[in-house]
Amino acid sequence: MGHSIKAIKEALKDVKTLAELETLEWHQDERKGVQQALLSRKRQLEKEAALVEQYQEMSLYENGILAHDNKAIICGIDEVGRGPLAGPVVACAVVLNEGHAYYGLNDSKKVSAAKRAQLKSALEAEATYAYGIATPEEIDDLNIYQAT
Repeated sequence: MGHSIKAIKEALKDVKTLAELETLEWHQDERKGVQQALLSRKRQLEKEAALVEQYQEMSLYENGILAHDNKAIICGIDEVGRGPLAGPVVACAVVLNEGHAYYGLNDSKKVSAAKRAQLKSALEAEATYAYGIATPEEIDDLNIYQAT
């Protein structure tokens, strides 16, 4: 045994890959707490790997464009709001930095509040962005498609 369960849990935080996790001698440790810690870290690493894979899949189209034209500027745009009956519409455009890796970036309705806050901080610090607001009056005058 040698190590306390607490020490093993702390050491597992430094394990970065599933392959590395599988090589650890602690798999031979029969203590339930150790086995639970290993399983928990495995699940965390699998979740992280799934986020990386999802992000890479989401970026395939843009990466294909950049492979042909490395000076291309790709801008993502989204809006929130329902128009004049529910208040203003806010639209935002973001150009991600080269080599970006915002794992977990997805539709805001699919991202936890904590992850949204983390991504917001990273994007504000590293990406180029702009946003605009269309009031209900502007939406009435322009129509929802022009207002956003």
